Amino acid sequence: MNHDGTPSWKVDEFARIATEFKQLAKYGFPRLTHPEVAIAYSFDSFIDSHPNGPSNTTLQYFKPSYTEQVQGAFEPFFRANLDTAIINVGHENLSPYKLVVVPADYVMDLASAKAIRQYVSDGGTVLMTAFSARVDEHGQWFDTHCLAGSSMSLG
Repeated sequence: MNHDGTPSWKVDEFARIATEFKQLAKYGFPRLTHPEVAIAYSFDSFIDSHPNGPSNTTLQYFKPSYTEQVQGAFEPFFRANLDTAIINVGHENLSPYKLVVVPADYVMDLASAKAIRQYVSDGGTVLMTAFSARVDEHGQWFDTHCLAGSSMSLG
């Protein structure tokens, strides 16, 4: 509908698309997947691993880039033709997955740390790569080597 409430050409186009989708259903469209592998993606990690500024040492330290590391984690699953979900581990139920890959998840907030710990405690498998869990959600370095640092109470 247009802003004034009158039908536009889009109404007919969407009706045609819906009709075509219905016709394609007998051929398995849309393809509904149930991936057993998930790859963590964090917009916060992307941003914090690429901060602006000429005196930025994070860019010198964080190589290859976050995007390249996430793509690198996805590549073997793509080549093996395995369905893979891209998720935010702090906002997603991890239980449907047999494997959760956490590539260079630089920012580790409390929700993500809890979710990963609970998933592993429940028998799940996590593959976490270098550069993961380096800073908290405020961009502050953790003072320990454990997941999400000792400064986070997981009580």
